[in-house]
Amino acid sequence: MVEKGVVDEKYLDMVNLTLDEVKLLKVDKNTNIVPLRGYIYDGTAEPGTPYVLLGNANGDGAVDTKDAVLLKKYLAGFEGIEFNHDAADVNVDGKVDSKDAVRLLRHLAGYDLKLGE
Repeated sequence: MVEKGVVDEKYLDMVNLTLDEVKLLKVDKNTNIVPLRGYIYDGTAEPGTPYVLLGNANGDGAVDTKDAVLLKKYLAGFEGIEFNHDAADVNVDGKVDSKDAVRLLRHLAGYDLKLGE
């Protein structure tokens, strides 16, 4: 920006942060947390595409066997099962069924299955 004459060099100190200043901003506070929902703006999809953490049916922020058990209970007809239908539809076909539960279990077992594909 300085080379192109857009920013005067004397202002660079104002935009450069020291490591201590960055730590004070706590910018890395959530770097290891995958969001439960939001919008995609990273170039992998049309900007603003809704995002949901596929497989995280119980909404606890992790895709694990608890989610698979929740799906199995729902499919078995247990009453009062509450979960995020969008996240439970791991094959993204518009319905939550046994295919989703099987795909989730295979994913958790280490098969190279990406959820949503």
